[in-house]
This record gives sequence, C-alpha cells and structure tokens, in this order.
Amino acid sequence: MTQTIFYNAQVVTMNEKHPQAEAVLVEDGKIVKVGQDSELLAP
Repeated sequence: MTQTIFYNAQVVTMNEKHPQAEAVLVEDGKIVKVGQDSELLAP
C-alpha cells in the first residue's frame, strides 16, 4: 500500500459542511481522507 499526504495546502472540498481543508491522504491513488494538517500528520 502506497500512502501520500499532501499538507500545508488550501484544499477546496466542494462540501458545504467542510468547504476547506489543509491536508489530503491518498492511498493507492485514491483519496481516503481530507482534513487539517494536525489530523493527518498526527502519529
């Protein structure tokens, strides 16, 4: 499984409840989580 985290970004989610994010987690070419840097970079 290959994981990539894009962080420290300004992500537009197109979700009215959560319109912006800072980080995106991609596993095997699929977006699996979108959120704040602190959520996705936590150990």
